[in-house]
Amino acid sequence: MNRVLLCVDVSNQVYKAAAVHPTLSSEGRFTGGLFGFLHAIAKAIIFTKATDLILCLDSPPYLRSKAYPEYKRLRADNKDEDLATKARETKAQVLELANHLGLPVWGLPGFESDDLIAHAARRYRHRFDQIVAMSNDSDLNQLFCYPNFYIWKGKKGRYERGDFYREWGLEPDELVLALAMTGTHNEVAGIDGIGPVSARVAIKNPVKLRELRQKHAVVIDRNIALIHLPHPEF
Repeated sequence: MNRVLLCVDVSNQVYKAAAVHPTLSSEGRFTGGLFGFLHAIAKAIIFTKATDLILCLDSPPYLRSKAYPEYKRLRADNKDEDLATKARETKAQVLELANHLGLPVWGLPGFESDDLIAHAARRYRHRFDQIVAMSNDSDLNQLFCYPNFYIWKGKKGRYERGDFYREWGLEPDELVLALAMTGTHNEVAGIDGIGPVSARVAIKNPVKLRELRQKHAVVIDRNIALIHLPHPEF
């Protein structure tokens, strides 16, 4: 029997569930997020045929924020407070239920769930036939360097290395370099004037890439350290 490890990005999933079911409640307590989370987990287990499950937590303050204060700052400043409250309530309910059911929960101070998923993909790739990340975070695409890794995206289904290559036109290790040049959704600033298309062109052109790396070495090296999974200090 194949062994499949399902690594759940809890923060990502509770926000999604709370947003999809914002009005469900029981005895005055918001339960829409918990309902949506459990429904999504059950569906993922069925479709991925997961034999093992681990819930991965973000544990701020992040080490990345200490090195780069702007990291995720805009996201925090502009969040929907009502949704954020519902997500916090949902997370507490999920952890309470996980404790009752004996489900493994993993979090390390200073690190993000992506770091934990990356560590699992690297360390346990020979123990499990498949490592599955349950998340919508594009940073995890760099983990397609592991042949038995893929991402479960709920309604969008299974997202594999071939899907990633068709969408991005890059190899997993090239993705980190491309994002280091363009910047990321986590408010990591890139090089002015470099977008996804020009980054891909540069990566495929050794001369242009060498010029950019020499001219913008500080920005690129800083961003690679911020983007690479797991975090260098993990």
